[in-house]
Amino acid sequence: MNTSVDSSPQPHSVRRDLIWILALVFLAVPDFFDTYRLMVLKAVSYDDYAPLLLRIMGLTNDPLPAARYVHRILSIVPAIPFYFLPVLHFSSIQESGVSQQYLKASQAIALVSWLSVVAASVIAYCFARRRSLSATEAAIASLASLLLSRFLALTGVDAIAVLTVLLLVIMEIEKWQIGFVLLSCASIVINEKILILLALYYGYLAIHNRRFRFNAVTAMTCFLGYWLARKGFRLPGGEFETQGGSLFANLLHAGGWILTPRSLILNFLPFSLLICLLLWVATSAHADDRLPATCIALSAMFVVSVAANGWFNVGRVVMHGYPLVIAYYVICRAATRGGTDGKVAVPDGLS
Repeated sequence: MNTSVDSSPQPHSVRRDLIWILALVFLAVPDFFDTYRLMVLKAVSYDDYAPLLLRIMGLTNDPLPAARYVHRILSIVPAIPFYFLPVLHFSSIQESGVSQQYLKASQAIALVSWLSVVAASVIAYCFARRRSLSATEAAIASLASLLLSRFLALTGVDAIAVLTVLLLVIMEIEKWQIGFVLLSCASIVINEKILILLALYYGYLAIHNRRFRFNAVTAMTCFLGYWLARKGFRLPGGEFETQGGSLFANLLHAGGWILTPRSLILNFLPFSLLICLLLWVATSAHADDRLPATCIALSAMFVVSVAANGWFNVGRVVMHGYPLVIAYYVICRAATRGGTDGKVAVPDGLS
């Protein structure tokens, strides 16, 4: 008697997944317009990458921005194709007096940021479904990704960094080692926060389980490559970021602003939210090494951001770690299902 179960996706299940993915795209559409308006109207203070995009394309000869922004060049290059799209005009934008080139560059960067947010939500959903979570459980993961992205600076390159973190964690879980190495190397010129976060995360895991040593060594080696690039290709701006003494001094002088009401809202609230979500997941599943690893990585990112003079951007920097929370949720929910398809069991050494 054949007792095997057909685990192939059923047509109605595929249709339901596609409908939800389409709904995610629709839900995120307002984010693009809000981001675009904020950028061109200068409604908030933000890191403006539009001049760098124009410089990369050879359309201006403006001076290069500070070093850390130039070293994130791979976060800007994907915007080049979108520069050639027609510009969306609003009455308030037309009255702002900005150049057509600047509008096109800002729109391209806003579009890449929005696509990264959507991609992270869709990938979170697909990853959860791949690990045999129900459509409802997978929808929770995707909605969490979409909502937590609101804490990022979508006017900059945060979203593409968070998407990269999510992809790297999925590659580790699925044991796609070549992809993990290649994307980690690319992260050197995507965003340094990716490598700092994963070096902390996998560093802790590697101490308790040798299976993670490969991931820890890869992340740490790539971060060393970034640091050497900053030291070797010196550009003006942010010199203190590679000097240990300056970072320690910033920590000592953080007392003047770290506990202000503004800091409590912008810095401690996002950090506390991620910790609460982690603990919520842990209450309904067997806790493993990923729980303390995520807590330590998020806490260390908080301290690193304070040391780097993050001021009221510390919470935003910590929020780059929300893919770790989503991955933990998916792993825990999959573990409660008992590994029905051979994919959902907790990774070796974590049970």
